[in-house]
Order: sequence, then C-alpha cells, then structure tokens
Amino acid sequence: MFPKINLNKIMATVGVLFMGVTLISPLSNINLNAQKVGITPFNEQGQSRRVFNYVVDAGATINDSVVITNGDEVDGKAVVRANDVKLNSGGNVTFKENDETNDAVGNWIKLAEGDVTIPASKALKIPFTINVPAGTPAGEYAGGITVAPGNDVEEAASGVSIKTRSGITVYILVKGDLKIDNEVKDFSAINPKSDTFEKDLAFQGYTDLDNMVAKFYTKNLGNMYSDIKGTLEVTSTDGSSKSFPIAKVLNLGSEGDFVYQQTKLPYKVGTTKFKLTYESIAHSNYDVDFSISDRSKGVIEYEMTLTEADLQKFQEIKNKLKDQKVNNKNIATQANKTEDFSVKALEEGEETATAATDNTLLYALGGGLAVVTLALIGVVIYFVMKNKKNKKEDKTDKVEVKAGKTSKK
Repeated sequence: MFPKINLNKIMATVGVLFMGVTLISPLSNINLNAQKVGITPFNEQGQSRRVFNYVVDAGATINDSVVITNGDEVDGKAVVRANDVKLNSGGNVTFKENDETNDAVGNWIKLAEGDVTIPASKALKIPFTINVPAGTPAGEYAGGITVAPGNDVEEAASGVSIKTRSGITVYILVKGDLKIDNEVKDFSAINPKSDTFEKDLAFQGYTDLDNMVAKFYTKNLGNMYSDIKGTLEVTSTDGSSKSFPIAKVLNLGSEGDFVYQQTKLPYKVGTTKFKLTYESIAHSNYDVDFSISDRSKGVIEYEMTLTEADLQKFQEIKNKLKDQKVNNKNIATQANKTEDFSVKALEEGEETATAATDNTLLYALGGGLAVVTLALIGVVIYFVMKNKKNKKEDKTDKVEVKAGKTSKK
C-alpha cells in the first residue's frame, strides 16, 4: 500500500521555499497592511509648512508639534519616532530605521508620545521638544519624524512585515560661520570616443537612447544643504542652440556624484559645443547671512567632435548593450529598484502620504505564493488519488483470494 500522506512534512517543505521572505506564519496570516497614516507639521493660523525649519543658537530649545492623521474609517494604532537622516544609494535623504541607533538630530528630538491610537478619520497633535547641544558647530543639521501603522510592529513577530513609513524632515540651522561650498568639475558629455562611453551608457541605462547626454561632477563641501541651479546650452554642428534647465540638490555627507542631463539632441558628425552656467543657493529659505564660495558658481565649456567612424562605434556599442540587456533580463536595474525600502524624506512642495509598498515585491510574493499553492494542491491531489487507487487494488486482491479458496471447497 502507498504510504500515508504526511501534510505536515509537505507544509514544512513549502515553508523552506519561503525562507527568503521570512514567512514563518501560516499563509492565511499574511497582512500586507493597508492602514493609512500620514504626517504633517502642526500649522497654526497663517502657517503653511511642509517641513520643519529652524534657525537657532547652539544650546537652544525648540518646542513644536506634529500632526498624525488616520485615513481609515476605523481606529488605528501608529508608531511615531524621531530618526537621524542617512543617504541612500542615490545620494538622496532618507531616514534611519526605527531599530537603528541615532547619533545626532534623532537624539535631539523628544516626542511627547511614541505609540498612539488615532480615532477613525481623525488627526492627533503630538508635541515635541528639540534640545540642540551646547557647543554644536555652526551649520545645518537634519533629522526626521516618522510614522508607521502600529500593526506593522505586531505583524513583524509572526508574519510578513511590509514597511509603510511616512516621514517629514526636520532642518536645524545653527548660527555661526555658514558657508555654501559646492565643487563642480569634470564637465563633459557621454562621448563615443571616450574609454568610459560603454560604461556610462550601461550604468545610466541609456542603452536605448540616441541623444547626447552631458555630465558633470558635484560635491557639497560646505556646512549647509544646498541646490545647484543653472542652464545647459548646447550648440549643434549647424550652429543652432538649445538650452536645458539644471537642478540638483546637494546633501551634506554625500561622497559626491555625477549629474547627467539628457539633451534630446542626436549625436552628429562635426563639433558640438556645451556650456554649463550654474550657481548655488541654500536648499531651505533662511533669512540669515551665509557666504558662497567662488567655486559654487561659474561657467564651464566643453566641445565634442565626432566622425562617421565615431557614430558607427556608437551604434555598435548600443546594439551590444541592448543584446546584453535582453539576455541578462536587466538584473542590475531590478536590483536597484528593490534595494532601498526606507521612506524618502518629505521635502518642500511634496504632498504628505503613506510611503507606498514596493509593488514589485508584492507582485513577486503574490506570484510565488500562487505558484507554490497550485503545486501543493497538485501534489495533494496526486497522493490522494494514488492512495485511493492502491486501496482499490488491495481490496480487489483480497476478493480474488477469497474466491480462490471457495473454488477449492
């Protein structure tokens, strides 16, 4: 007879398949958490703040409030925390996770409440205090206040936890010798003659692009968050010109990076001229004196001369990269999409909203569950049918033996 089906072993095997997504609870307990919580600064009459900005002396104490909203029609819990900022792989400001150690502004902020319950479709005002340590050097500092649905924490211990934090940035400018000092150099274009041409195309994902791309290196060497704004002017081989706006936020703590600007102008035989005119400004609108270094503004020019052979090389490299993209399923791009699940800091002009769950992860998880579930059903059906067949055959054998004995009598 076929051995008895052990569903526990089958489920254990299925559990192993899901170890990569830390699935340690029954499938029915997965909660993708659609609870809607948001965060904004508390705005008194006449205010319209999107982020917190303060100009203070070292040692100052700041008192303010944040508003946590519940967009659901039922009461909900929320976890409110103060966090240091950090930079993600793209050099953009985000926040440390709640279980990471704060070393700066996240420690300066003390919230009146951390774990709260918000009535359905209501908002809750939470006061907080910021104590800027005495002796803090002049400059700008950033941290944040984040909110996450309370059941995120509950689910983390027993099932799949999907991060859905929202956050708002807190900028603190400590008075003193304030300086915007932005380094801008290595202005050029992605050039088919360059040894780095193929690398630039592949790294930036420009394998399907026929248009010229200008680039320049930037780094913030000052003690304030700042923006570089300017114009890229491109003069084509026929003498016609076209301008493109340049805007780049330079966060403190960044190692520096290249800025790439598409031109929507095709590569042509002959000489193309590029001119970058730029200036630096404070990222936040402070009514305070600060200096701007000479290298934080200026004009840089670059020329690129191409031949028919250069354009042919350009097409050959593009075709090669396109083939690689198809063959490799663009693995690098997909890895970048799922690399960082931390919430992006809310900036001026951005609406407050709960950080969206990465749909790619959800679809992949859902697809994986569906495939394994179907496979499991198939296995169970197979074993059940096999078991019934064996029982039937066994019963038939017994009947034949009995009949044989009767015939002997």
